[in-house]
Amino acid sequence: MKTAKHAKYYESILQLRNPSGDVDDMVHRVVGAVNSQNAADIFISKKKKVTNGVDIYLSSNRFAVEIGRDLFRAFGGEFKVTKKLFSQHRLTSRLLYRVTVLFRMAPFKVGDFILLEDEAFKVLNIAKIVLLENLGARHQVELAYKAILRNFEKLGPVKVVVSKIKPHLEVIHPKTFQSVPVLPIDKSSRFVPGEKIRVIFSEGNVWRAA
Repeated sequence: MKTAKHAKYYESILQLRNPSGDVDDMVHRVVGAVNSQNAADIFISKKKKVTNGVDIYLSSNRFAVEIGRDLFRAFGGEFKVTKKLFSQHRLTSRLLYRVTVLFRMAPFKVGDFILLEDEAFKVLNIAKIVLLENLGARHQVELAYKAILRNFEKLGPVKVVVSKIKPHLEVIHPKTFQSVPVLPIDKSSRFVPGEKIRVIFSEGNVWRAA
């Protein structure tokens, strides 16, 4: 016969770090996942806000790993599981472990634009290997997530005015106010002068925000 777990009992700590938006939104997501289990032995015993995130104490090691993996699949970033011996079952002598599940959300998300070594990319998928679209060459590349973290800059799209379309598309640079070509060079632009379009820019370079 199983012994009921008391309200403060926990087996695992789910560490959520760098959640985008409101930390409470991510907590609500975890709470919803717990409630969907509809199981008396799976519950949250404590929530503790920490620097850059929150720690959620859960009654089930298995469930903590599952939800950490689900968050990683949904948002990408860093997912790590560690365990520490904390007790031994009195009747079976089975070793009992407490598990710590770290989910660190990526500092960028699918659809964001980033700069790497003076080239602009759009993020298409995030995992251990990140799928990117090179905005200048218009082809897809795969790069290691950890390699990107060491050397990237997040870029935000801005609206600018088309200055000319022949012999190729140019826009008014949002900082220098000079007419500059848009990468990749497009000689068959469907835009018209005076129209506003979304671009990504860094220093003197401007790319279409596809």
